[in-house]
Amino acid sequence: MSKIKAIPRRIITGTKDGKPYIEKDEIVTNVSKHFQGLIISDVWQTSKMPASFEQEKPVENSAIPTVIKNGTYFRYVQIPPS
Repeated sequence: MSKIKAIPRRIITGTKDGKPYIEKDEIVTNVSKHFQGLIISDVWQTSKMPASFEQEKPVENSAIPTVIKNGTYFRYVQIPPS
């Protein structure tokens, strides 16, 4: 696998004392490249709606994700031009 040049950043925001702030600003670590230029990163998954983001559970990348019933799944995809 070649080195991925455009790894996305993940920025998590929050609110403290009524003011917004950046809680995390990091390079995404679970990135896979399935063929030249196609970049996929599974960012988060929730198990219910409305979603609760109080506890973070890392999501492993997979070709076809399994989405929990009544949950959400966020996937970052970068598709190269043809």
